[in-house]
Amino acid sequence: MKHILYMLSLLFVTSAFVGCKQNEIELYNQSSRVNFYARQRIVEFVDTDYVKKTEFKTDSFAVRIQGVNLDAPRNFCLKVMPAEGYEASPELQLADKYTFSALDTVCQTYYYRVKRPELKRGNKAFGCLVAFDQANPNHQFDKGLVELNQMLVNVRWQLRPYNWDEGDWGEYSDAKYIYMMDVLGKDYSQLTYDDFDTVSKAYEAYLAAGKPAIVDDKDTPISF
Repeated sequence: MKHILYMLSLLFVTSAFVGCKQNEIELYNQSSRVNFYARQRIVEFVDTDYVKKTEFKTDSFAVRIQGVNLDAPRNFCLKVMPAEGYEASPELQLADKYTFSALDTVCQTYYYRVKRPELKRGNKAFGCLVAFDQANPNHQFDKGLVELNQMLVNVRWQLRPYNWDEGDWGEYSDAKYIYMMDVLGKDYSQLTYDDFDTVSKAYEAYLAAGKPAIVDDKDTPISF
Protein backbone atom coordinates (compact mmCIF):
# COMPACT_ATOMS: atom_id res chain seq x y z
CA MET A 1 0.00 0.00 0.00
CA LYS A 2 2.83 2.41 0.91
CA HIS A 3 4.50 1.53 -2.37
CA ILE A 4 1.34 2.43 -4.30
CA LEU A 5 0.97 5.76 -2.44
CA TYR A 6 4.62 6.57 -3.13
CA MET A 7 4.17 5.86 -6.84
CA LEU A 8 1.02 8.02 -6.96
CA SER A 9 2.80 10.90 -5.20
CA LEU A 10 5.73 10.65 -7.58
CA LEU A 11 3.38 10.64 -10.56
CA PHE A 12 1.59 13.75 -9.22
CA VAL A 13 4.83 15.64 -8.68
CA THR A 14 6.12 14.68 -12.12
CA SER A 15 2.87 15.75 -13.78
CA ALA A 16 2.89 19.08 -11.95
CA PHE A 17 6.51 19.70 -12.97
CA VAL A 18 5.77 18.92 -16.62
CA GLY A 19 2.67 21.10 -16.47
CA CYS A 20 4.68 24.02 -15.09
CA LYS A 21 7.26 23.60 -17.81
CA GLN A 22 4.55 23.56 -20.47
CA ASN A 23 2.97 26.71 -19.03
CA GLU A 24 6.34 28.47 -19.01
CA ILE A 25 6.88 27.52 -22.64
CA GLU A 26 3.39 28.71 -23.57
CA LEU A 27 3.98 32.00 -21.75
CA TYR A 28 7.33 32.48 -23.47
CA ASN A 29 5.75 31.77 -26.85
CA GLN A 30 3.03 34.39 -26.46
CA SER A 31 2.73 36.80 -29.35
CA SER A 32 4.21 40.26 -28.80
CA ARG A 33 1.81 42.66 -27.08
CA VAL A 34 2.10 46.26 -25.99
CA ASN A 35 1.04 47.94 -22.73
CA PHE A 36 1.21 51.45 -21.32
CA TYR A 37 3.94 51.77 -18.71
CA ALA A 38 1.84 54.12 -16.54
CA ARG A 39 -1.91 54.45 -16.15
CA GLN A 40 -2.02 58.25 -15.97
CA ARG A 41 -0.33 61.36 -17.28
CA ILE A 42 -0.83 64.81 -15.74
CA VAL A 43 -0.18 67.88 -17.88
CA GLU A 44 -0.27 71.27 -16.18
CA PHE A 45 -0.57 74.71 -17.72
CA VAL A 46 0.72 77.42 -15.38
CA ASP A 47 0.73 81.21 -15.10
CA THR A 48 3.68 81.66 -17.47
CA ASP A 49 1.76 79.66 -20.09
CA TYR A 50 -1.19 82.03 -19.63
CA VAL A 51 0.95 85.17 -20.07
CA LYS A 52 2.86 83.75 -23.04
CA LYS A 53 -0.34 82.37 -24.56
CA THR A 54 1.27 78.95 -24.90
CA GLU A 55 -0.77 77.06 -27.48
CA PHE A 56 0.59 73.53 -27.07
CA LYS A 57 2.61 71.55 -24.55
CA THR A 58 4.57 68.40 -25.35
CA ASP A 59 4.26 65.45 -23.00
CA SER A 60 5.68 61.93 -23.08
CA PHE A 61 4.46 58.42 -22.38
CA ALA A 62 6.15 55.03 -22.35
CA VAL A 63 5.04 51.58 -23.51
CA ARG A 64 6.31 48.14 -22.55
CA ILE A 65 6.43 45.00 -24.66
CA GLN A 66 4.79 41.87 -23.25
CA GLY A 67 5.52 38.37 -24.56
CA VAL A 68 8.18 37.56 -27.15
CA ASN A 69 10.72 40.32 -27.76
CA LEU A 70 10.60 41.97 -31.15
CA ASP A 71 13.12 41.10 -33.86
CA ALA A 72 12.00 43.95 -36.14
CA PRO A 73 10.31 47.36 -35.65
CA ARG A 74 6.56 47.20 -35.25
CA ASN A 75 3.83 49.86 -35.25
CA PHE A 76 1.06 50.63 -32.79
CA CYS A 77 -1.81 53.12 -33.01
CA LEU A 78 -3.72 55.08 -30.39
CA LYS A 79 -7.20 56.55 -30.08
CA VAL A 80 -8.84 59.04 -27.70
CA MET A 81 -11.95 58.13 -25.70
CA PRO A 82 -14.06 60.08 -23.17
CA ALA A 83 -13.21 59.76 -19.47
CA GLU A 84 -15.83 59.79 -16.73
CA GLY A 85 -15.84 62.59 -14.16
CA TYR A 86 -14.67 65.41 -16.44
CA GLU A 87 -16.80 68.17 -17.91
CA ALA A 88 -14.65 68.40 -21.02
CA SER A 89 -11.93 66.51 -22.87
CA PRO A 90 -8.57 68.02 -23.72
CA GLU A 91 -7.48 68.22 -27.33
CA LEU A 92 -4.54 65.92 -28.03
CA GLN A 93 -2.34 65.66 -31.08
CA LEU A 94 -1.29 62.03 -31.55
CA ALA A 95 0.75 60.54 -34.36
CA ASP A 96 -1.08 58.43 -36.93
CA LYS A 97 1.12 55.58 -35.77
CA TYR A 98 4.08 55.03 -33.45
CA THR A 99 6.92 52.62 -34.13
CA PHE A 100 8.55 50.48 -31.46
CA SER A 101 12.13 50.40 -32.72
CA ALA A 102 14.19 49.90 -29.54
CA LEU A 103 14.79 46.20 -30.12
CA ASP A 104 17.43 45.95 -27.40
CA THR A 105 14.88 46.73 -24.66
CA VAL A 106 11.19 46.24 -23.86
CA CYS A 107 10.40 49.90 -23.07
CA GLN A 108 10.33 52.95 -25.29
CA THR A 109 9.22 56.58 -24.81
CA TYR A 110 7.05 58.58 -27.20
CA TYR A 111 5.63 62.10 -27.40
CA TYR A 112 2.31 63.81 -28.05
CA ARG A 113 1.04 67.36 -27.83
CA VAL A 114 -1.70 68.86 -25.68
CA LYS A 115 -3.57 71.96 -26.78
CA ARG A 116 -3.98 74.73 -24.22
CA PRO A 117 -7.46 74.22 -22.75
CA GLU A 118 -9.95 77.03 -22.36
CA LEU A 119 -9.56 78.70 -18.99
CA LYS A 120 -12.95 79.46 -17.54
CA ARG A 121 -14.50 79.63 -14.14
CA GLY A 122 -15.42 76.32 -12.55
CA ASN A 123 -13.59 74.14 -15.07
CA LYS A 124 -9.89 73.79 -14.42
CA ALA A 125 -9.40 70.07 -15.13
CA PHE A 126 -9.89 68.24 -18.41
CA GLY A 127 -9.56 64.51 -18.95
CA CYS A 128 -9.67 61.79 -21.58
CA LEU A 129 -8.49 58.23 -22.10
CA VAL A 130 -5.85 57.23 -24.63
CA ALA A 131 -6.13 53.58 -25.68
CA PHE A 132 -4.47 51.22 -28.12
CA ASP A 133 -6.51 51.15 -31.32
CA GLN A 134 -6.85 47.44 -32.05
CA ALA A 135 -9.21 48.14 -34.97
CA ASN A 136 -6.68 50.28 -36.83
CA PRO A 137 -5.10 48.28 -39.68
CA ASN A 138 -1.73 49.88 -38.90
CA HIS A 139 -1.73 48.50 -35.34
CA GLN A 140 0.54 45.44 -35.32
CA PHE A 141 0.26 44.16 -31.73
CA ASP A 142 -2.21 41.81 -30.07
CA LYS A 143 -4.10 43.18 -27.08
CA GLY A 144 -2.06 43.27 -23.89
CA LEU A 145 -3.15 43.53 -20.26
CA VAL A 146 -6.65 44.94 -19.81
CA GLU A 147 -5.59 47.22 -16.95
CA LEU A 148 -2.75 48.70 -19.04
CA ASN A 149 -4.59 48.98 -22.34
CA GLN A 150 -5.52 52.61 -21.73
CA MET A 151 -4.04 55.67 -20.07
CA LEU A 152 -5.80 58.62 -18.44
CA VAL A 153 -4.58 62.03 -19.55
CA ASN A 154 -5.43 64.71 -16.98
CA VAL A 155 -4.90 68.27 -18.22
CA ARG A 156 -5.34 71.16 -15.81
CA TRP A 157 -4.57 74.77 -15.05
CA GLN A 158 -2.39 75.39 -12.00
CA LEU A 159 -2.15 79.16 -11.76
CA ARG A 160 -1.51 79.99 -8.13
CA PRO A 161 2.13 80.92 -7.41
CA TYR A 162 3.65 78.93 -4.55
CA ASN A 163 4.89 82.14 -2.89
CA TRP A 164 1.73 84.27 -3.15
CA ASP A 165 1.91 86.99 -0.46
CA GLU A 166 -1.51 87.85 0.99
CA GLY A 167 0.07 90.72 2.92
CA ASP A 168 0.85 92.45 -0.38
CA TRP A 169 -1.90 91.25 -2.70
CA GLY A 170 -4.72 90.11 -0.42
CA GLU A 171 -6.61 86.84 -0.63
CA TYR A 172 -5.76 84.75 -3.66
CA SER A 173 -8.24 83.67 -6.33
CA ASP A 174 -7.70 82.57 -9.92
CA ALA A 175 -10.06 85.31 -11.12
CA LYS A 176 -8.02 87.96 -9.33
CA TYR A 177 -4.70 86.66 -10.59
CA ILE A 178 -6.00 86.38 -14.16
CA TYR A 179 -7.10 90.01 -14.03
CA MET A 180 -3.65 91.03 -12.75
CA MET A 181 -1.91 89.18 -15.57
CA ASP A 182 -4.30 90.67 -18.14
CA VAL A 183 -3.59 94.21 -16.93
CA LEU A 184 0.14 93.89 -16.33
CA GLY A 185 1.08 91.40 -19.03
CA LYS A 186 3.37 89.44 -16.72
CA ASP A 187 3.30 86.66 -14.15
CA TYR A 188 3.80 86.86 -10.40
CA SER A 189 7.56 86.26 -10.51
CA GLN A 190 7.97 89.51 -12.46
CA LEU A 191 5.80 91.78 -10.31
CA THR A 192 7.12 94.86 -8.50
CA TYR A 193 5.60 97.02 -5.75
CA ASP A 194 4.64 99.64 -8.35
CA ASP A 195 2.45 97.05 -10.06
CA PHE A 196 0.03 97.06 -7.12
CA ASP A 197 -0.92 100.69 -7.76
CA THR A 198 -1.21 100.02 -11.48
CA VAL A 199 -3.57 97.08 -11.12
CA SER A 200 -5.66 98.57 -8.27
CA LYS A 201 -6.23 101.81 -10.22
CA ALA A 202 -7.08 99.81 -13.32
CA TYR A 203 -9.68 97.87 -11.36
CA GLU A 204 -11.17 101.05 -9.89
CA ALA A 205 -11.54 102.41 -13.43
CA TYR A 206 -13.03 99.10 -14.52
CA LEU A 207 -15.76 99.33 -11.87
CA ALA A 208 -16.31 103.06 -12.46
CA ALA A 209 -17.05 102.26 -16.09
CA GLY A 210 -20.07 100.28 -14.91
CA LYS A 211 -18.63 96.86 -15.59
CA PRO A 212 -19.69 93.99 -13.30
CA ALA A 213 -17.41 93.13 -10.39
CA ILE A 214 -15.07 90.19 -10.98
CA VAL A 215 -15.88 87.37 -8.56
CA ASP A 216 -13.97 84.33 -7.37
CA ASP A 217 -15.24 80.74 -7.28
CA LYS A 218 -17.20 81.58 -4.08
CA ASP A 219 -19.01 84.45 -5.86
CA THR A 220 -17.13 86.95 -3.68
CA PRO A 221 -16.01 90.13 -5.51
CA ILE A 222 -12.26 90.45 -5.73
CA SER A 223 -10.49 93.42 -4.17
CA PHE A 224 -7.07 95.05 -4.12
